[in-house]
Amino acid sequence: MIRYLAIAFLACSAGAFGGEPQPYNKTDTFCQDAAELSNITSQLPDYPLSSSLDTSAGAVGPMTFRPFGVLSAARGQPVCIALVVSETGVVQDAAAYFPKRVALSRPERKQLMSTRYKPAMQGGIPVKSIVLMKAWSD
Repeated sequence: MIRYLAIAFLACSAGAFGGEPQPYNKTDTFCQDAAELSNITSQLPDYPLSSSLDTSAGAVGPMTFRPFGVLSAARGQPVCIALVVSETGVVQDAAAYFPKRVALSRPERKQLMSTRYKPAMQGGIPVKSIVLMKAWSD
């Protein structure tokens, strides 16, 4: 069974995974703790992690993401994905960063890029941020 957890208050489509969306889980810091994340954050110093802000970014409406290809390439390991979200809620980029050898397929990236977000907020002001997501199979 495929499971999916978004680290920053994301809601996903129940139809895409055959189950209810997973709630935000502050105890799961796997993707946030991955050393590979520093490669992304160092390139985007003006983009804080969404989960570190007053209000995290969140998908507007259902999110349809089918990570079967990237999970297959990960060979049983969880996959960490970063989304770069503008202060207007537009996904500017999406990439898998853990494990290093995997990448999103064109359709997977397109699915993530087409989702609209409510931007993260800091002090009541919309800000650009990096949303972390985790996909895994069990």
